[in-house]
Amino acid sequence: MKLDRTRIFDIARLIVVVALSMYLLSLVPMLPADTYVVHKKNPEIISYHPSPDRIKDMFYSSVFDYGSGHIIDNQKLRVGGWGDEYWTLIQFDLSGLPKHADEVTLFLTLYDEEGTSTGMDISAITTPWDETHGWYINLGSESLTSVDAPPRSGFFSLDITDLYNRWQSGEQKNYGLVFKPTGTDHQFNTFRSSEYSGDRFATPFLNIKVK
Repeated sequence: MKLDRTRIFDIARLIVVVALSMYLLSLVPMLPADTYVVHKKNPEIISYHPSPDRIKDMFYSSVFDYGSGHIIDNQKLRVGGWGDEYWTLIQFDLSGLPKHADEVTLFLTLYDEEGTSTGMDISAITTPWDETHGWYINLGSESLTSVDAPPRSGFFSLDITDLYNRWQSGEQKNYGLVFKPTGTDHQFNTFRSSEYSGDRFATPFLNIKVK
């Protein structure tokens, strides 16, 4: 049987895609099968959607106690304020993921709740914390970047490639990220948290690219 060049090219491309997919899957053998997706069109990209036991996220109020020591751990995350301040903290469990990546992007899903948007100062957290009260008095952080106010809805994305690789190499401890507002005049960025009970793909996730 004689194959034309187009057919040969298609077969070769399929072999490459399958081989690359198998290689990427070999990089994440410790992950539960329901926590990640290998992209069919871009098999070098792993979308990591952690289960609730593999992520910590919450937001903090500088004024309101909420009966829980200023900590709010529910289906949303908030950055902003109205005279006060709301911070969001998030930490992914990265065990079982590639030790080095060429590109890592954090995605958070925005939705319009109230007020207008605010810019954000984003820092790597350098001290341990948990989803209970008491940590915020001595929260250590290292500035990463500042971003303009995002849209009211849709995806917010952040390149964390360098930080991810430092975490995975052990050069820096992984205590996650903190997002703080640059404006507090009835300004709020509201995101779906890992506890969100609706669309699972609206919860925080990472796209990890390994060439």
